[in-house]
Amino acid sequence: MKLIVESDIRDITVIKESYDPFKPNTIKLKGPFLECETVNGNGRKYIREELEQQVNKFKSEMIETGRALCELEHPDTVTIDPERACARILSLSQNDNVFIGEAVV
Repeated sequence: MKLIVESDIRDITVIKESYDPFKPNTIKLKGPFLECETVNGNGRKYIREELEQQVNKFKSEMIETGRALCELEHPDTVTIDPERACARILSLSQNDNVFIGEAVV
C-alpha cells in the first residue's frame, strides 16, 4: 500500500500500518488538520473561538458517531459522498492554534 499526498507531509506521522490477509489494508495517520489565527493555503484565516466551537460540534456529531469521513479531491460542498471517502477521522485535539487529527486510511 502506498500513501499518495498533494502536499508536504513532514508533519504527518504514520502511527500504525496493519496487514491481515482477510481484511483491507489500513494506515493510521496523525497530523495537523486545521489551523487558526493564520492565513491558510486557501487564503482564509479562521478565528480561534469560532473554530473551537465548530470543532467541538464536529467531534460530537461526526467523530463520536463514526461518521467523520474525508473525501478525495477536496470537494466544493460540505456534504461528503461516501463513495468517494478515502479516510475516517478518529479524533481531533487542540495544540495551541493547531488541531491535530488522527485518521484511518
